[in-house]
Amino acid sequence: MRNTPERPIKRETTRRPMLFTLAATVAVLLCTSFFSRQAKADSPGLALFSGFVLPDSRNSSNDDDGSHNFGFFVDLPLVYTFHISPGAELYKVGRSNYTDLVISFKFMIPLKGITFFGALVPGITNSGSDRYGHLGLAAGIELKIISNIAFFGQFKYKETLSSGSGLRAFHFNGGLIFHF
Repeated sequence: MRNTPERPIKRETTRRPMLFTLAATVAVLLCTSFFSRQAKADSPGLALFSGFVLPDSRNSSNDDDGSHNFGFFVDLPLVYTFHISPGAELYKVGRSNYTDLVISFKFMIPLKGITFFGALVPGITNSGSDRYGHLGLAAGIELKIISNIAFFGQFKYKETLSSGSGLRAFHFNGGLIFHF
């Protein structure tokens, strides 16, 4: 068929494929939105805590006695059962003041209204001008009080990684966590 002024070539303008594509796109977006809400991890949280530190009896000096500690952390859920929590903690052992900067890798076991967790806790311990790496293990529990506020308790054992005899300590913490 030739394209002449008397007989122009007619192009089929069908709207069915376009409407089908639009409907399929909307359906996929709605389903994706629905399922992503179902699988959504918990919201981030901010926690304030207080507790006490007891040095391990294997520490080198005998004048190391326990003390009060306090700090905060931010709870960042990556998936429902795995959270990353950067935080800071201040305490005193013997005559030395310490600051721990940590990033906890938490493995959560959520139940109805209560969550248990275990964590690997690497970080940096500062005392005066000295800085040491440290490694620790933690275990704890989180109890939901109301919809976005929970109480948590945590036990942590930490050992500094230094060439000499490093600090080994038990940390017992409790506080509130506010989920956004």
